[in-house]
Amino acid sequence: MTPLNSLIRPQPWINWLVVAFGLVLWAGVLRLGWTVDHSDSGLKEVIGLRAGRLTRLFAATCLLGVTQLSLVTLWYRTHSRKDFQGQYRVWIWSSLTWGLLFGSAITGWHISWSSSLAAQLPHRLQPLAEMAWLPVAAILAGTACRLLSREMACSTATRWLLNSATLVGTLTVLLEVATGFFPHSVVRLLCNATGALWPLLMASALLHHARYVIHVSNEATPWAVRASRLSPVVRQVWAEVLLLGPSRATLARSLSPQKLWQMTLRGARSCRALSRTAWSLIARRLSSRRKETQEAGATSRRKAAPSLPVVASSNESPGKSAQKSATKALKSA
Repeated sequence: MTPLNSLIRPQPWINWLVVAFGLVLWAGVLRLGWTVDHSDSGLKEVIGLRAGRLTRLFAATCLLGVTQLSLVTLWYRTHSRKDFQGQYRVWIWSSLTWGLLFGSAITGWHISWSSSLAAQLPHRLQPLAEMAWLPVAAILAGTACRLLSREMACSTATRWLLNSATLVGTLTVLLEVATGFFPHSVVRLLCNATGALWPLLMASALLHHARYVIHVSNEATPWAVRASRLSPVVRQVWAEVLLLGPSRATLARSLSPQKLWQMTLRGARSCRALSRTAWSLIARRLSSRRKETQEAGATSRRKAAPSLPVVASSNESPGKSAQKSATKALKSA
């Protein structure tokens, strides 16, 4: 028996004792920090729960254990003889992710990076830039959990612990984001508590999986195929429908690169015709509105202009008018 096998025992109840001891230690850290915060001690900034230094140290220790357990599992999984798809590479990603989170938890470089980024931005964007590390950490941890959920599906206890760690980690991210909905002191206490709990649950899950890989089987876990919930009659009818439908050769020809290129060209032509039609309609609408505006402006100007007296103008010359008057006088005489 090697020293590694002596550290990770084959009995599951020993691992559960280790998990229980970790939970008791986590509760003791919270109790100690709460007691110091409600006392007159000068150690509030060192081990107080509001300060969060002791809980960050606890979380960093758990993340160190998670990283080491990932490396141990990776070493055993690389000796698998049936892992033809290379599923052991998941543990490379897992080791790098948890190692990066451990380094950030122990040194705090992510906070200094976010502060330097916020100093280069305008004042209204600085609160968002100071939390720039949070989505990056959430994406890395979420991706690792999603990949490990397939690899660690061999044991019920492992799945439950992994899901619990994912749930508590998600709650921690939500508490970090929702600082304006609850009092700051309460949110900070809950963040420190949950931020120390999810690494412990993750370490417990990897401990159980390392026991499985070392003492049960180091082969790749087969991916579970989702069983069909359809009745046999419905499955038979669906198979007949597929048989009556197009063949695989027809589907392959319809999805060939040449057909896809032709469909793309047709779609581009249709989009261009639609855009031209829409642009012509918009231009007509704008021109009609412009004409209506000009007519309304001309009407308002005519109404606003003062009315001038109308002078009757005659097209006849003065000589002709005098002759007509003389002719009328002779006729009357």
